[in-house]
Amino acid sequence: MKFDIQSEDYLIDKYTKIDNVNSYNTSLLYGEVDYNDICNIIKFMLKKMDCDYNLNFLDIGSGCGKLVIYINENTDLYCTGIEIIKHRYLKSLELLQNNYNIDFINDNFTNIYLGNFDIIYCCNVVFSEEDNNILYSKLNNEFTGYALLFTYNNKINHHLVTQYNVNTSWQKNVLIYLFYF
Repeated sequence: MKFDIQSEDYLIDKYTKIDNVNSYNTSLLYGEVDYNDICNIIKFMLKKMDCDYNLNFLDIGSGCGKLVIYINENTDLYCTGIEIIKHRYLKSLELLQNNYNIDFINDNFTNIYLGNFDIIYCCNVVFSEEDNNILYSKLNNEFTGYALLFTYNNKINHHLVTQYNVNTSWQKNVLIYLFYF
């Protein structure tokens, strides 16, 4: 699937303007992970899980929803994306195009029960320490399954399974960590 995303879609809101290229190095924008890299990791996990029931995937901080749609199109997963920024959430709905195996939610991940999902992906490298601590607590207390995260601390270190290299829009060969809870 080819996505029509403009640079303005990465902004916090549709009214913020980008004046120059250096503006792309700001917290008003977010990066993208290579969809195929994440999808290949998930396909490998699915083979290991060998489940005969439908599994649920959650992208915390799903942005414009491109990864969620890609994962759904290339696996049998029921996919959900949660995005706190309304402008990005609305763009994900535009891209959705009548797919009934995908949900997008405009909310904060802290309001979502993680126990309803089997696989979670989160580019938590942009989270504050406080948000990461909330995420780690929710994973420890609510979640059973695999989680792919870009950063972690000792609160979840004992759940670490392995690490992979993925390409992102901000750097090649970025480490991403696989956890099992």
